[in-house]
Amino acid sequence: MERQFANEGVRVVACRSLRDVADRSVDLARGVIVLDLATDTAECLRFLGGRLGDAKALPVFVVGSNRTAALEWAVRELGANAFFPGTIPGHEMADLCRRQWDRR
Repeated sequence: MERQFANEGVRVVACRSLRDVADRSVDLARGVIVLDLATDTAECLRFLGGRLGDAKALPVFVVGSNRTAALEWAVRELGANAFFPGTIPGHEMADLCRRQWDRR
């Protein structure tokens, strides 16, 4: 996905844990968090729930799978800005990111 932002100075950072995500995103003014729900579903839901009501929190996009598709509305109620039941092409993800940033 990083090449989708090649001329915009956007950096894509992979994290190994949700603690990593929280630590790296705490002071960012512009960004998007992409969670893979299949990695640790319960932990992802706790992460989302912990961010409820935080006006400064970065937007969160959640990528699921056929197995987790039934959780879409729960994920949205916990504050996810988007839910994808499977993979999403990089250019579509980049467009969604830009739209989120334009809203802020």
